[in-house]
Amino acid sequence: MVWGLTSLGYLAAKNHFEAVQPPSLKNPSSAFLERQLLLTQLFLSLASAAQRKKLRFPCWPFRWISSDSARMSWTEFDQTANGCIGHLLCPDATLEMPSAKRRIFIELEASHHALGLRSQRHNATMSKIERYARFVVTPPADGETTFYAQAFPDRWRAELLFVVPLAAHRDAIAQWAAGEWYGSNEALPFNVRVLTFEEAHFELCRMAGLPSGRSSSPAAASAGVALTEAEVRALYEFYNATIAGIAAVRRFAKSQPGIATLPLPEYPANHETMKGICVRLADSFR
Repeated sequence: MVWGLTSLGYLAAKNHFEAVQPPSLKNPSSAFLERQLLLTQLFLSLASAAQRKKLRFPCWPFRWISSDSARMSWTEFDQTANGCIGHLLCPDATLEMPSAKRRIFIELEASHHALGLRSQRHNATMSKIERYARFVVTPPADGETTFYAQAFPDRWRAELLFVVPLAAHRDAIAQWAAGEWYGSNEALPFNVRVLTFEEAHFELCRMAGLPSGRSSSPAAASAGVALTEAEVRALYEFYNATIAGIAAVRRFAKSQPGIATLPLPEYPANHETMKGICVRLADSFR
């Protein structure tokens, strides 16, 4: 059973949180309700973690913005139509973390089309990544900034997070984004990450600097390998140097028509996962 706000409930909630949307006049579909329940569970993970830390609502280290409050419109020139066409992005939710200056657009991928990334030319997940990337880098008519910078003048780095039900979905999207997509978009100030629903509950709390509630067994804790801050820094520098080296070779090869037929070095399929590990290790020393 799913409950929603009545008109009086909406007014009461509005007194405490201005971003609350008015009740819908339409009966929601079962697919919509399932999607909203999954999003609510992610939000509750963050809210519960903030309560465990005994933080008052105005002091929560994150802002959760629903899809209805995060509509982002933009235009681009279409050569086929010989004119500008309009686009609209509506992330399922947007997570903002002011202290870290991070803005994460969250997309739930509950279907199985993510598993067909390599076989489908016009895959929906591919299209989403491309649309978000173009929104971040496309300049409006005046050309002085980008549509993303117009919508968000703070210019925090934009991130796209896919939350998927299964590890197979996660790996399919992550491998395609880290390899084929990132290989031709390595200079974009835009990061794509993928987590399963289970991972997202803990990882979003970690990103916001909140206790995730995840407990480790004494055996697992004793089996861990302790790293010094200098070792963590060396690991991260090694990762950055390796990826930068691959990127430099790829850029050079693409700029030389005579050697364009040579095979380009590929980014490791799990390099985004490795980057996340480095970031988590670095965060532990902050």
